[in-house]
Formats: sequence, structure tokens, C-alpha cells
Amino acid sequence: MGASGAIFGLLGAFAFLYPMKRVVIPFLFPFIILLPIPVLYVAIFYASIETIFAFYSSDMIAHTAHLGGFIAGIFFASLLRKERTVIKKEEFDLGKLEEFIINDRQREIFEKIKQADEKEVREAWLSYLMQQIKCPRCNGKLEIKNGIKCKKCGYKK
Repeated sequence: MGASGAIFGLLGAFAFLYPMKRVVIPFLFPFIILLPIPVLYVAIFYASIETIFAFYSSDMIAHTAHLGGFIAGIFFASLLRKERTVIKKEEFDLGKLEEFIINDRQREIFEKIKQADEKEVREAWLSYLMQQIKCPRCNGKLEIKNGIKCKKCGYKK
């Protein structure tokens, strides 16, 4: 497939996973203008151009490999994206979690959770924090299930 097909695969995967994320694209007018555009529109634009070239161009570029990489990127991104329980800012009261924080490192991680815009980033920081905090009764591991619960002693908050 080649490097250019792989790049189109990354474009397809990125557009599938984060369609409204903005990317900066340069436009050439009498001068260069940099515009932030949703990646979905950029991906559709480039895929359309490659489709036209695949059917009507006789150059020595494998435009079908670009399209194949783009489609493969979408396909594999859809396989890798797992539907799991997502803890959104609105659904989980972070104030309950704040009560278990006992040191500066945990506080720093907690602040990163509150500031995260992407759900995947928030979930990653939350998962990391849950490994750090302990049950106040038995020092066991905590989990988030209908609130915060200790896996060892059943303590619930």
C-alpha cells in the first residue's frame, strides 16, 4: 500500500473517531490563509479528490491504494472503538471522588480529570486515579459502580 496509503488510513481513522475535531488547513489565495476545519470535511474532500483521480487520471500514482488506506482506516477504527461505560462529567459527581484524595499527586490527577475535554482522556486519567486512591476503611481498591465502592470490604460512598 505504501506510505501515502498509510497516511490516508490515518486520515480515515481520525475522521471516524473524531469527526468534529478541527485541523488547520492552509488555503492559497493571493496569500496563505490558515483555517481550522472539522476533520470530517477535510477527509471527505481528500477522499473525493482521490476517487476522481482513481477513475480519470493516468498518472503513475496509485490513487486506489490511497482510497483503500482511507477505507481500511475507517474499518479498523470502527473495530478498535469499544462501546464501554463512559463516565461523563454530567453523570458522575466528581465531588464524591474528591473526598478520597489524600496527596498532591492525586490532586494533580484529579484536576486533569476536571479539565479534560475528550472523554477518552478523562477516562484514562480517571482510571489512573482509581489505581492511586484507596478505601479509607480497609485500604482496598475502589471502583465506580453506582457511586464509589470498595472491592474488598464493600464500603460505599
